[in-house]
Amino acid sequence: MKPLMSILFFFCAAGAYGAGPQITNVRFEQDNKGLVHVYYRLENPKKDVFNIRLGLSRDGGNVFELQPKALAGDVGEVGGVNNKHIIWDVEKDSPAIKGAGFIFAVEGINISARKREEARLLAAKEEARRKEEEKARLLAERAAAEKTRRLAQEKARLLEKEKAQLLAQEKARLLAEEKARTPQGMVIIREGAFHMGSSAGEGDADEQPRHKVHLDEFFIDRYEITVARYRKFAQATRAAMPEQAGPGAESRPVVQVSWNDADKYCKWAGRRLPTEAEWEKAARGGTDTKWSFGGGESRLAEYAWYADNSGNTTHPVGQKKPNPYGLYDMHGNVREWCADWYDKNYYSKSPGRNPKGPGTGTARVVRGGSWLVKGGNTRSGFRLRLNPDNKNKNIGFRCAVSR
Repeated sequence: MKPLMSILFFFCAAGAYGAGPQITNVRFEQDNKGLVHVYYRLENPKKDVFNIRLGLSRDGGNVFELQPKALAGDVGEVGGVNNKHIIWDVEKDSPAIKGAGFIFAVEGINISARKREEARLLAAKEEARRKEEEKARLLAERAAAEKTRRLAQEKARLLEKEKAQLLAQEKARLLAEEKARTPQGMVIIREGAFHMGSSAGEGDADEQPRHKVHLDEFFIDRYEITVARYRKFAQATRAAMPEQAGPGAESRPVVQVSWNDADKYCKWAGRRLPTEAEWEKAARGGTDTKWSFGGGESRLAEYAWYADNSGNTTHPVGQKKPNPYGLYDMHGNVREWCADWYDKNYYSKSPGRNPKGPGTGTARVVRGGSWLVKGGNTRSGFRLRLNPDNKNKNIGFRCAVSR
């Protein structure tokens, strides 16, 4: 049988899927049945799988428009490294093909490379997807964490606000309770310790040693007892009314009263004279300095009537600034009687809690400054003693109440 065509064998590259196989030892023959036999050797060191195809060109190899279909043997997906054999049934596939001058091509495309590329692209796509998911997860976690943080902050803020409100309410309640139980015209001095006395070199020897004293809660008059208040006592008890200063005397502190007079007034009012320790704690106002306003004398005139500014007379109570506890005239205007007997060495042996002074004595303690004295003698720790019968124009008093 006459051959159907003349065939030129050549290799066509695999294109974008990588280099094709090395196809060698290509030869053909056509048997007496018209079957075309194509023999080739596949050089495949990587042992990839290739798509082996046949192509037929009528125009000298420009276009391989004919793709034989009736093929058998090593065609399509082919692997391995050995001699290969393709059989083409020309009559079955393209019976109309006649003539000569055809160019016949054997083409191999690396399927493994393509699959690897596809797998790589798929893996890259999957990695990109995973990264996007991870990014989204991290963003979600950060958003959740930020939300949690803000919620925690808001919760803490609300708790602090609620706590502050509760504290304010509790403080208001306690203040209301204090106000309710505080006698009219008095100030509460809460239970606690303070340092009583003066440091070495500050005052006289009887002000030392400086020592810690704990006192129970008590109340003390905000102002020194005025002439008007004492007059009510005198009228009620038919006690003698001491001679006072001229016009406006009713609002000034009463003076020229003995310790006994002061003691009687306080008892009549349902109160008592403060102990020396109570007086000093009240005068200090929670401070440890020489005066309740500080360690220097420069501001004394803001808080006290004393020799430098009094004009040699008493003044209406409460005209100067109060100390930190809200008490007036603790450093001036008039000195004040205390309940204690005087003992110059008492600080060395006094009890650490609620001292009440010696059991007996000849003089009573006097505390505070007055309109008559210089600034140094108005200190919180300054001590003075007088016979309890003494009546002096610069000595008055105020009362206290135990809780």
